[in-house]
Amino acid sequence: MACMKCRRADCMTISPDYCVKDWENLKNLPVYQNTNDWFEAIKIFNDRITNRFLKQVECLENNTDATIRVYSGFIIMSIDCLLVETLNQFYKGVENTDAAYKSKNWKTFKDFFQQSPFFQDFFVEAQDFLGTEEERSISKSGIFYDQVRCGLLHQAETKELSKINLRDFSTMVKYVDSDYPAKGIIVNRVLFHNALVKEFERYKKRLSDISETQLRENFIIKMNMICRTEKIFVFCYGSNMMTKRLQNRIKPIKKIGVAELSEYKFTFNKKSKDGSVKANLLKGTTTDKVWGVVFEINKLQKYVLDEIEGKGRGYRDHKVLVTFSDGTQKAVYAYISSDNRFWDSSLFPYDWYKEYVVKGADEHGLPDSYIAFLNSFKSIQDTDYERNNRELNILKS
Repeated sequence: MACMKCRRADCMTISPDYCVKDWENLKNLPVYQNTNDWFEAIKIFNDRITNRFLKQVECLENNTDATIRVYSGFIIMSIDCLLVETLNQFYKGVENTDAAYKSKNWKTFKDFFQQSPFFQDFFVEAQDFLGTEEERSISKSGIFYDQVRCGLLHQAETKELSKINLRDFSTMVKYVDSDYPAKGIIVNRVLFHNALVKEFERYKKRLSDISETQLRENFIIKMNMICRTEKIFVFCYGSNMMTKRLQNRIKPIKKIGVAELSEYKFTFNKKSKDGSVKANLLKGTTTDKVWGVVFEINKLQKYVLDEIEGKGRGYRDHKVLVTFSDGTQKAVYAYISSDNRFWDSSLFPYDWYKEYVVKGADEHGLPDSYIAFLNSFKSIQDTDYERNNRELNILKS
């Protein structure tokens, strides 16, 4: 699906006014100084959070229908819980909560509440139980996570006796029974949400502070994860070796270099829906090797390439170790069909497809003996003349 903003297949919208390309265009984001790109980055972040979380709550709180306004507590608190985890992931520079807390995800709420001046006085932890098994079931942070956050997101209701309140404005959160904390807590949704908005505003100000180097660094890491801009390396050994073909599919790309993959053999045996076979790699011996080209792409491009290559429909993206001419090695992805249900040794590649492979090998200077080996495979003419002419025109252009 193309990006709704720039209409490119290798992009996606990240907020109403911005897409991945807007983030990628910010080249000057030093953590030790402010630049125009930093102010633009904060605008992108603000646009994303405001329009994915805060405006939805605003619509519910200000709804003219009193029934909707009064009975939106579950929805509003669910949105706020998502926002707490989102902000904390930005604080820590992680892709998801589990990446930071290793199955102790309740601590994301404890950490968030304790570091925020707008929450810490309301989520005072029981000092006698810090670090113990009882802390989660007794502390307001632990109860909030288990009975409110998990209750709403997994069961569409709060657990035990916990409630979301719209009447008692004496405090943001309190125990149902202070003598028996595990019974639950009562949370005022308005006070909670207002504090969360203040924390969001505080975070944006901190992002403008050049002394907050780690916070700014983690912000960049998280935004790169959202935009799928992490570097991914793919080993192309078939038609995608030809730069023009790969660029037409997922441009832009960056060539890393020619590499070889040991203990594999090249062949044409992967059945295609067009009635021919495509390139594939088979497990070989220690003397076997396949030559190819390593390209650098981003995660979003990888999703597009997965679809083009038919990942899950014959090919799978295997992680393999390739060796460059200088002896260095790199773990990369290679699309390989290892399931013989998708093989057919009685079929042949089309002439145009084989030409992509051979021309790609020649373009990148693969060994002459290997190019001759690729040329030795039999190919046949594509009887779909429209497709045949289209591919030949691309090869000639």
